[in-house]
Amino acid sequence: WFGDLVTMAWWEGIWLNEAFATFMETSCSDAFRPDWNIWSTFGYVCAHAYEVDSLASTRAIEYPVITPDDAEDMFDVLTYEKGAAVLRMLEQYLGAEVFRDGVRHYLHRHAYGNATTAQLWDAIEEVSQQPVRQMMDTWIYQGGHPVVAAQVGDHGVELTQKHFSLDASKVTDQVWTVPVRLRVIDNDADNDSGDGGDGESEIRLLLDSSKRWVTTEPAAVITSNSGPTGFYRNHPSPEVLELVTAQGASAWSTNADERRAFVDDLWALTISGDIAVESLLKVVFDGFRDEDDLNVWRSLRTVIGQVSHFADIASGNDKAVTAKFTELVLGMSEQAFSRVGLEPTDDESDLIGSLRGLLVHLRGSIAGDAELITASGELMDHDDADLAAAALSVNASHGGEAEFARIRERYENASDTQAEQRHLMALADFQQTELVTQIAKGTLDNTVRAQDGPYFLRRALASPQSEVAKSVWHFVQDNWTTINDTFPTNSIARMLAGITTLDRIAEEVSEFLAANPVAQGEKQVAQHLERLAINATFRQRSNMAGAIAATHP
Repeated sequence: WFGDLVTMAWWEGIWLNEAFATFMETSCSDAFRPDWNIWSTFGYVCAHAYEVDSLASTRAIEYPVITPDDAEDMFDVLTYEKGAAVLRMLEQYLGAEVFRDGVRHYLHRHAYGNATTAQLWDAIEEVSQQPVRQMMDTWIYQGGHPVVAAQVGDHGVELTQKHFSLDASKVTDQVWTVPVRLRVIDNDADNDSGDGGDGESEIRLLLDSSKRWVTTEPAAVITSNSGPTGFYRNHPSPEVLELVTAQGASAWSTNADERRAFVDDLWALTISGDIAVESLLKVVFDGFRDEDDLNVWRSLRTVIGQVSHFADIASGNDKAVTAKFTELVLGMSEQAFSRVGLEPTDDESDLIGSLRGLLVHLRGSIAGDAELITASGELMDHDDADLAAAALSVNASHGGEAEFARIRERYENASDTQAEQRHLMALADFQQTELVTQIAKGTLDNTVRAQDGPYFLRRALASPQSEVAKSVWHFVQDNWTTINDTFPTNSIARMLAGITTLDRIAEEVSEFLAANPVAQGEKQVAQHLERLAINATFRQRSNMAGAIAATHP
């Protein structure tokens, strides 16, 4: 549709070809199997697009393309994930049928010809009678995204937006035309209007300035991003944080996607300094004890993994903090783990199996549950693929030389590519420097194929064990020329995605890459380095270990 039937006029519009393909593949999968919650999974996957777009080194979705390199730079997470997300945002704001009719109008008008992005917006605008071009231009031609806050006041609801950046010093005065879907609790508790539950209603409006009052009198605001279908952060109010902490996230919202987005937003706002670390920990460890949704747990696992990193849990240097962290993680995940159990049942859904695997990884690999560590050796051979993969991760994360030899043998003698890749990546999870270094060296002597080497090193660079990560970085430094001669050119920047957690040696990493620039992937490397600097700053101010020690479940 957007490649052959109607071809973009020039390369700057190629994002629409790719983004619309991502949008439609997700839509079709969701229509085929609604029980898979594909759009929810897409929302989780978009976390990386949000992260990149929260950097000063982000880019606009569409920009002038002059050279082949300009076009090559478009094939990234901002084109695919952010591009599809803003299309989804427009569709959900206008309504699926109106959006479809507008796209149909565009395709008929330009069939077997060339068109621009603006002509798509014009076609949808004609059908919807909404200011589509005004809105979408702010999302397509400028990088970044806003954070929206909604607060009940004397005159209704005060909506505010500001540019969101993980680095507070890089916030600009950018403004977007935000298609807000505001969900509120009505003062009339018996009123059931809109998409919410009893006493809830949804208000749709365009927020095209930094502040706007909505002249309604709700009792409380649930979220400014109902669904959530907007590509923007929602800043929860202090009242919402208190409610989630005291009564659980499901008491705030029965929509699992909103709870997942809440976790993602909470972590981003903690990194930026808008929410205190202590508040984050209380909400995460107290507010999700009854959670049972897979994608919410995926976001929780990401946050808990980051908390573990900044508290240096894998090092085990502070036994008391490590014990407290384990207690908190096992306590908040106990109900969910008890519900799914360790053994699969014949009639369970695919999502339950995925949730079991995730919880085994969370409790075993990250929290160090002694029982799961002991059981992981046998569970690696389980018929259930999710459980076996999770057990492999646990076995590697807490294994020694015997476990390393076993997993290495399975990697070298794997009967299929999936098993081979799974075991290769598990070898990067060991916490002994000398073991991981063996495989790192193998990436340069044909023991590990050249196309696999960069991805092993990326995972090893991001090891939760700081000494392993530091050792692998020094291996990369010492063998920089050979690595660049051996690995595919376009894989070097992808390998360096692992440096973002090297925040203890951020200056050393930055100085080396400044002296040794990566020709193909310059933009990506700049983004990696910016995120590294943000993590280093966050480590200095957060005192994550102290905050864990002071947290009471």
